[in-house]
Amino acid sequence: MRALSMAADATARDPGAPIGKDEIDPDLVSLKRPAPKIGIITAAAVVLLCVVLMVRLRHDLAFARGGDTARPVTVTDIVAGKIADDSYVTIDAPLDRAAAAVARVTEANAGTRVVPVAGTGDRLWVAVPGDPWSPYQHDNVLTGRLRPLASVRFADPVAAHAARHPAPRFITGAELRRARLTKAVEVAVVGGGTLALRDQDDVEVVIADPGAAVVVATFNPRMPDVRAWTDALAAAGVIPASAAPSRVSEDTARWEVRVPDAVAAVNRAVEAAQLWGARVEVATTRHRVSVSELPANEVGITLPGAVIPWSALDVVAIWAPRPIPGNARVLLVGEAPDSYWYLTWVYGGLALFALLFTWALVLAVRRQRIEPSTRS
Repeated sequence: MRALSMAADATARDPGAPIGKDEIDPDLVSLKRPAPKIGIITAAAVVLLCVVLMVRLRHDLAFARGGDTARPVTVTDIVAGKIADDSYVTIDAPLDRAAAAVARVTEANAGTRVVPVAGTGDRLWVAVPGDPWSPYQHDNVLTGRLRPLASVRFADPVAAHAARHPAPRFITGAELRRARLTKAVEVAVVGGGTLALRDQDDVEVVIADPGAAVVVATFNPRMPDVRAWTDALAAAGVIPASAAPSRVSEDTARWEVRVPDAVAAVNRAVEAAQLWGARVEVATTRHRVSVSELPANEVGITLPGAVIPWSALDVVAIWAPRPIPGNARVLLVGEAPDSYWYLTWVYGGLALFALLFTWALVLAVRRQRIEPSTRS
């Protein structure tokens, strides 16, 4: 009954009448809570974040909406700049596997195998997953996303590796002759492309040694071990009885024999003894010197202990760093537009947030202008 009387008193109270100490002011209870206000800094920060993310994702969005069918293109067109970035393409690319590198984000990560395409002057690279369980590539036909190499996260490690670790590139003996006699700086590489020849680069020459041959003996039931083959080759006059093999594997043993006209002489001795489990190979001599230490003239090149005529040089290896051109591109094998199916929705959400907080920024600026004038 007391509560009913209090309610009746409250409704009957005259406007402006004083409120008791323990009574509730009905006018204060009916006031609405002010709407939350978004400040200028908060709104501007959200808009800026959305814009930055949209700019960074614009290339991925273009790739995601480019179609799911890969377009066959040529390596020549890519190197010439005729194919746009973020295209989904298929190429037939011979790889220079001697210069392959593995880029890892962490030690636990399988990484990415990055290999230059032969004949492109390192202007085109291919990136494939480094996981050993990934599908094996049986040929040089590769499909993926084409991007500037500088835009991928492993660009700097690959460039540093290529600069620190020289890899062999091959030129013909005729090209080496032209470069040494005419003092040419650039030489044509076997398979296409050019190479700047510097004095500090190494030249590796592998030539046949006419005075040496290698006998490779295969173990079999008749000749089951090194001792049996040593006795048989010694009896045939091929090696001394005390000669030890230069290398022994699970199935074979190898001896190096030095005699005049070695391959022909050893072949005759092996055939006369009917040692059909042995074969005779040409022995080679390997020389590696810097370009500045490689004397050359019209006859040939001078190596330690020998003068090699130009006619004996078929192909030589140049060991030189591989500075990656600034316009180099990379094919990310395995990346397809359908892998980015979610990106359209993400991009749309960012655009919506940017619009909403742009409007909040406008309201905050207007409120900032109105409130000082109201207080004055």
